Amino acid sequence: MTYYKTDPFALEIGKMIRYHRVRMYLTQSQLAQKVGVSLSTVWMWENGKRCPTVRKLVKLSGILKVQLDLLVPPMIDDEDEVDEDQMDIYDVLGRE
Repeated sequence: MTYYKTDPFALEIGKMIRYHRVRMYLTQSQLAQKVGVSLSTVWMWENGKRCPTVRKLVKLSGILKVQLDLLVPPMIDDEDEVDEDQMDIYDVLGRE
């Protein structure tokens, strides 16, 4: 069995995904089908075990009818704690 460590950045995105999924009256299974991922992937996003790719975040923002930047937490002050995937997301959003 593989165990995934909870990532604070991914957890914040996951909270927003869950909030907007529930707001749209979608189940995890329905969202997974619309995004084209497995149910377990949506579960991992919502529980901070994985972070969606930039492409998946764009797709999620359309499905959930929310601006992309509302799904992503503000950038932290300590850039040493920001990994490459997070920087890709911030680059797309034009955040410094």
